[in-house]
Amino acid sequence: MLSPYIPFLRSVPLVKAKDIETLALAVRRENERLQAYKRTQAPDSNLDLDKNLEELDWTTIAEKVSDSSSVKRTPTECRVIWVGDQHPSLNHGQWPNSELDKLNAIVQEYTEKKNPVDWVNVAELLGNNRTPIDCMRHGTPQHRHNWTAEADQKLLHAVECSGIDNWQLVARKVSEYVTPSQCQGRWQKTLNPALKRRTWTIEEDERLRKAVAGYGNSWVQVAAAIPGRTNDQCRERWTEYLRPCATGVTWTEAEDIRLLELVEKHGNKWALISSTIGNNKTGQNVGDSSSFMACGAYILQVSIALREA
Repeated sequence: MLSPYIPFLRSVPLVKAKDIETLALAVRRENERLQAYKRTQAPDSNLDLDKNLEELDWTTIAEKVSDSSSVKRTPTECRVIWVGDQHPSLNHGQWPNSELDKLNAIVQEYTEKKNPVDWVNVAELLGNNRTPIDCMRHGTPQHRHNWTAEADQKLLHAVECSGIDNWQLVARKVSEYVTPSQCQGRWQKTLNPALKRRTWTIEEDERLRKAVAGYGNSWVQVAAAIPGRTNDQCRERWTEYLRPCATGVTWTEAEDIRLLELVEKHGNKWALISSTIGNNKTGQNVGDSSSFMACGAYILQVSIALREA
C-alpha cells in the first residue's frame, strides 16, 4: 500500500494538526458517500469507513481540506499524506526495545551485503505497520544536531506553518537529525518572541517568590505562573538572587520573629525592613536591592513554617 507514495512524503508541505483532523473527517465522509451509493446496488454492502482506500474521490477530499486550511491542498498531497503517513492502520506508537532490535538486525543484513537499504522492504519485514520513513529515522545512526542560525530560521518557519501543538511535524521540517523535544526546547527557551530577556521587575520577583512558596522546586510549574520567563530563568533568579540562603547567613528563631514583626508593621517595604535588620543579615549594603529581596523571600518561608508548626 505504501510503496508508490513513499518517495513523495518528504516533499509534501507540513500540515497542521487541525488539517489532519479535517483530512480524516473528509475521508470518512467520502467513504460514507461511497457506501450509500453501493447500497443502492447491493443493500448489504459495507465499507470500513475509516480505512477503505478504493474508489475515493481525492479531488473532493482536497477541496474540503483546503476550505478549512490557510494552504490549498492538491488531491495528490492529500492522498500521499493519508496513505503514507496518517492512515489508521499505520503504527506511530512508541518503539519498544524488542522492535528496535529487530529493526537493527534487518538493517544489519543490508550493511553486511553492502547493499543500499530499501526502507519500504524493511518496513514490510518488520511487520508492525511502521512507515518506511519511521523505520529509516529509527534505523539510521543518529547524528548530533547543532543549532545554527540557519536551523533557527527553519524552526521559526516550521512553527509559523505548523504551530506549537505538533512538534513531530515541526522537527521533520527542521532536520532529519533533530528530535521533537529538541525543537520544543529550543523554541521555549531561546526563540519564542514572548520570552523576556530584560531585567526582572519587582512584580516578577514577588510573583516568583509566591510561586516557589506554592510549588517548591518544580520549576516547570513555577515558570507557568510567570509569563515570559522560562524554568531556567526562574531557577537561576531564585537560586542566585532571591533564595534566603544565597546570602550565606543563618537566621535564628528570635530573628525570624523580629522579621515577622517588622513585616507586620511596615508591610512590603523591604528596603526599610532590610535597613532595620542591618548588614549582618543581608550580607550586603542595605541599599542593595538584593538585600531586601532576600528578606522578602525569607519571610514567605518563615510564614509557611510557622503556619505548619
